[in-house]
Amino acid sequence: MTWRLLPYQTYNAFYNMAIDEAVFRETIKNKQPPTLRFFGWRPSAVSIGYFQELKNEINVERCRSTGVDIVRRITGGKAVYHQAEITYALTAGNSDGLFPDDLVRTYEIISVCLARGLSELGIHAHLAKAGALHKRPDRSPCCFAEPSGNELLVAGRKICGSAQMRTHGGFLQHGSLLMSFDPVETAALIRSP
Repeated sequence: MTWRLLPYQTYNAFYNMAIDEAVFRETIKNKQPPTLRFFGWRPSAVSIGYFQELKNEINVERCRSTGVDIVRRITGGKAVYHQAEITYALTAGNSDGLFPDDLVRTYEIISVCLARGLSELGIHAHLAKAGALHKRPDRSPCCFAEPSGNELLVAGRKICGSAQMRTHGGFLQHGSLLMSFDPVETAALIRSP
């Protein structure tokens, strides 16, 4: 099976999401092979999951006043402040037969691959235990506030957050691998309950 790798480049939030959606649409039509893209964000941005409510979960005024873009992903998940990180987008069609038609199992496979790659760099990450997160009214809308099953941890802290979008033709998974984390600025941009 041939893969396509789109090497790291930096774009604004809107262009990044447009690229990912276009690559996803072409991949599930079998017009492109499974694709892995690495990218950064300039300027910094907050991306929100497909099902999140902007007005309740993001401090829009703070984002505007500090020049932080806001964009909605087509993937689910929680809000991410994209500043010092490497983001990836992985798309594959169901007909490729590379991944199961199961969200949790796909997360696990991708996370294991990421952990192996980090291990090659001397970073020893492990997967958070799988288990259903119960929706609580006090859950933070911030992706890095708590790990979900199969997400990467180093020294007990979440270092990679991921979200997926699936259709009958395939999936797109976004992931953010933190290089550093500013909890104060993140809390100023993404509201807490």
